[in-house]
Amino acid sequence: IESESKIVKVYQIENQIYFQNITQGLFTINNGEAVLLSNDNVFKTSDVTGIFSENGNLLILTNTLGFFYLIDGKLIPCKTNSSGVLRRKTIYSSLQLSDKSFVLGTISNGIIHLKENGEVLHEINQNSGLINNTVLSVFQDIDDNIWLALDNGINCININSPFRIYQDNKGEIGTTYASAVYKDILYLGTNQGLFYKEYNTKDDFKFINGTNGQVWSLVEIDNKLFCGHNSGTFIVNDKSASLISNIAVSYTHLRAHETSLH
Repeated sequence: IESESKIVKVYQIENQIYFQNITQGLFTINNGEAVLLSNDNVFKTSDVTGIFSENGNLLILTNTLGFFYLIDGKLIPCKTNSSGVLRRKTIYSSLQLSDKSFVLGTISNGIIHLKENGEVLHEINQNSGLINNTVLSVFQDIDDNIWLALDNGINCININSPFRIYQDNKGEIGTTYASAVYKDILYLGTNQGLFYKEYNTKDDFKFINGTNGQVWSLVEIDNKLFCGHNSGTFIVNDKSASLISNIAVSYTHLRAHETSLH
């Protein structure tokens, strides 16, 4: 197959080969000949960085415009919750995992992990543990670990791990002594006070005013969240806390006096 212009990448889907000619469109190969599938302008302005099979149609990922379906020769935008996120990133590499989710490697923004329906599961970059933000290639091994070939180095991600890393880059949170999820808010008790953020979001932790000092424990009793603090006992309500006793209390004290707190 000869070409006077750039052929970006080559993809094998089942028993078929696909490639993009940057000035002409998307092609497949039949009997040793290039066959044009679509000359949509998207293929002339954006690089194809992934091709997948979905329900008998091609699902095509571009580097700056997100996902498209190719149905009967027509390119149709695939609108998902991640469409806005993908348009703000430059995608360089991609892989559909064994569970049908997607890992997208970006230029300068690490990886984006999407559900099969396009919803963003995780965004992992240098702030959250990668040694470099440019992901040139993605590979899944037999144990479902995700290997990333980076612009400088290699990372391995256990995508199924129940643990996530929160990087306190500013050093404001301090040392964590207690944590609790209460009414969809994650609370951290540290030697600097009590902090919170919406559960399972990428938000930064925010400080709860009036809780400066050492937090020892966070305990839920009768649908109320109690905070054992060096200054006393607080009841935590959403994004605030009220001091109900000025006697310093720890986790064991809260458990021992649970009946009296009723």
